[in-house]
Amino acid sequence: MVDIQLNLLNKTDSPWTFVLFRKAADGSPFSDHPIAWYVLPLNAGQEKTIFYSIQTSLGVDTAVQPGDGAQAQPEAKLYVMYTNELQPGEELPPFEESNAAEIDLTGLTGADITLEVFSGEKRWHVVTHPTG
Repeated sequence: MVDIQLNLLNKTDSPWTFVLFRKAADGSPFSDHPIAWYVLPLNAGQEKTIFYSIQTSLGVDTAVQPGDGAQAQPEAKLYVMYTNELQPGEELPPFEESNAAEIDLTGLTGADITLEVFSGEKRWHVVTHPTG
């Protein structure tokens, strides 16, 4: 298991809820109801650090037919979106691509994930920290 440090910072002038989630089970990056891994309310200018663990496991079945091949690989992509409509225990709102970012965590020890305002629009700024 690998822990990846994620530093989240809200550099806007309003409070936002940061929602981190994985791909939908069908392989599409988003579904009508994405599954949140972490929901984090951040006030304007507030920063929080969390740790994301990537766990890899392999199962072996003795009844596998010759020629069957494994297509398994660890899922190392994480998505982050912002919303101001989410309360604890509520269903996630419909996904809007403009308020989300994809982060590939492969080979990283950490990432700085910042929501900031650029030319009057909120945008994600992600700085990654590779291993080694």
